[in-house]
Amino acid sequence: IVVTQDEKTLTIEQPGSPKIVYHLDGTPVKNSRITRPGDVTYTSVWLGDKLVTTVTGGQPGQKEIRFLADGEMVDQAQLVSGVGPTLSRILYWKKVK
Repeated sequence: IVVTQDEKTLTIEQPGSPKIVYHLDGTPVKNSRITRPGDVTYTSVWLGDKLVTTVTGGQPGQKEIRFLADGEMVDQAQLVSGVGPTLSRILYWKKVK
């Protein structure tokens, strides 16, 4: 997995999956769906030191939260659709030299 960031964007690339771009200024950005054809819209805002992204056009209620903790990027994803169970995952990404 390759995560890059500049002043305006955070980009996540991994083999076999579409590149995902997050705009860091609250501007919505379209990305390809990971599991099926079509696009979804990611809108990211800063809440303190956490980047909170709402995903529309995919599963209802999808939200992602990213922040740094002890040199790792913590990546939390939640799916609260109101139709089925609430799903969540937490990933911890370390920098590899």
